[in-house]
Amino acid sequence: MATQTFSAVGPKIRTKLPGPKAQAVLQGDAQYISPSYTRSYPLVAKRGRGVIVEDVDGNEFLDFSAGIAVVSTGHCHPKVVAAIQKQAAELIHMSGTDFYYESMITLAERLSKVAPMSGPIRAYYGNSGTEAVEAAMKLARYHTKRQGIIAFYGAFHGRTMGALSLTASKTQQRRRFFPVVPGVASAAGSAMTTAGAPLAPVTTEPSSATQLAISTAAVTASGAMRSRIRPDASLART
Repeated sequence: MATQTFSAVGPKIRTKLPGPKAQAVLQGDAQYISPSYTRSYPLVAKRGRGVIVEDVDGNEFLDFSAGIAVVSTGHCHPKVVAAIQKQAAELIHMSGTDFYYESMITLAERLSKVAPMSGPIRAYYGNSGTEAVEAAMKLARYHTKRQGIIAFYGAFHGRTMGALSLTASKTQQRRRFFPVVPGVASAAGSAMTTAGAPLAPVTTEPSSATQLAISTAAVTASGAMRSRIRPDASLART
């Protein structure tokens, strides 16, 4: 499928959805794949170019979400593809906790020039958003020597145990996983502006979590804040 200009782009539905090939994949998924993978609709993606995603039956869809907000340059941008191919041909394995890599320094230097904070910048690389949140929790506790963390109702931080302790968007996401990591309290966002407590809350996105990890502010609540916060155990109710 060739790259197209936006004016020529539009959804092209060739089969009933999901199509026959997609239905076969869905059956295999139900048999072999963990049910922990949650999907909102039965899209079986095969390839993507720009804003178009094509499924296994040849149906084409407009992607208004940039994948899961990770392909801001569009699907399979030629420069991104070339960079991946180049790296795969040179070195396909890396472990930043064991060895040194020039590319890690190059990227960190570039990030330091655009990071939205002042002072010396040092980078931490993670595999996912939830891992970034886990790192932010550890760094905040290590740096401040305090244990309490405040998260907001309605926020999603991830599904690993630490990040899940902060997640308060859907009861189902935490149901049957208690006890979660202690020391976390959930609050309405309005509490932050009215209590006047010096806090460094874990926020809703990995980019914000990075800012938290660098912050030196306190992560425990004052007495005024505690009076406005419900224990996170309340989210265990169904």
